[in-house]
Amino acid sequence: MVSQIIKDQIALEKLQSFLQKNALPFRDVKLEGSVYLYYLDDHKQLVASGGLELFGSYALLRSVAVDQEQRGKKFGQQIVHDLLTKAKSLGVTELYLLTETAERFFENKGFTKISREQAPEAILNSSEFKTVCPVSAVCMVNKITLA
Repeated sequence: MVSQIIKDQIALEKLQSFLQKNALPFRDVKLEGSVYLYYLDDHKQLVASGGLELFGSYALLRSVAVDQEQRGKKFGQQIVHDLLTKAKSLGVTELYLLTETAERFFENKGFTKISREQAPEAILNSSEFKTVCPVSAVCMVNKITLA
């Protein structure tokens, strides 16, 4: 599986289509202020994705998806590892996320459940928090050590 950073509108539209196919929010996914990765298999087919919305030293992890046929191959672990590494390289100290289905998965990756109100204002004002994800979604944070 090969990862690539999404840099143009054509790749962004492919990502949005992939997210829609995997029942994840896609309409508010944009290049500005974000880093999105997509993963291709040996046949150059999009099989996984993940991204960071950047807010200074804070970031929002989102759009982590693995194609149904590729699940169980630890691609999700690779995506989260890659995004944590990227966040760290960008000086992010706190990485937030909302999830409705993968709380245990993210706990195993160092994320801790918190109340939404504990997230910083920049994260609370993101479209993901304000309108995209339901209030029932679990909020989690990973406090990244930069050393």
